[in-house]
Amino acid sequence: CELYRDSHVHLRERKVHEACAACIYVACRIEKCPRTFKEITAASRDTHMVIIMRCFKTIVNKLNIKHSSMDTVKPSDYMDRFCSSLRMSKVGTKLAKHIADITSDKSKQHLWDGKSPVSIAAATIMLVSQLCQEDSGLTVNTVSSHTGASTSAIRSAWATLQKELNSESSRLVPDWFTPQSVKKEPGEGMKAEAAA
Repeated sequence: CELYRDSHVHLRERKVHEACAACIYVACRIEKCPRTFKEITAASRDTHMVIIMRCFKTIVNKLNIKHSSMDTVKPSDYMDRFCSSLRMSKVGTKLAKHIADITSDKSKQHLWDGKSPVSIAAATIMLVSQLCQEDSGLTVNTVSSHTGASTSAIRSAWATLQKELNSESSRLVPDWFTPQSVKKEPGEGMKAEAAA
């Protein structure tokens, strides 16, 4: 890999598999098929996410990789993969992509300050499970295990989505979708799972 060849002189103190994992993360970002640090760590051997993050920063800084060549990761970037992994219905997937596109809009960035794109994508899936009867069986723990987002981060982003959904200017739910309102609140999935 060109990226590894160019960066290995700056990562001499790191093990080969750590440097390779960081190079894969950078390459995925550049090629616009981003993966989370957790996914890269899971596929790597004997390394930790923090080390991959440090290597990533070193590669970007030392090779002068411009952030413009690595688009900002948005919730919509993960939606196809997450919906497929959770075996969501076609309607639910289409709705999730629509909502993720809206949450990726730069004019709404102030709502998402401090929340990761993975958490927002997971919260979008939970909102869809609340609105779409076919996907109502999804729980916070299930979504968390498939996306890698923590349950508390999902609930926090889900609550923000709920506020946005209930606002008068909300365009989260498109005209083509008729909500089947499955009553589910941002902590409810956890209560049901704890009881089981």
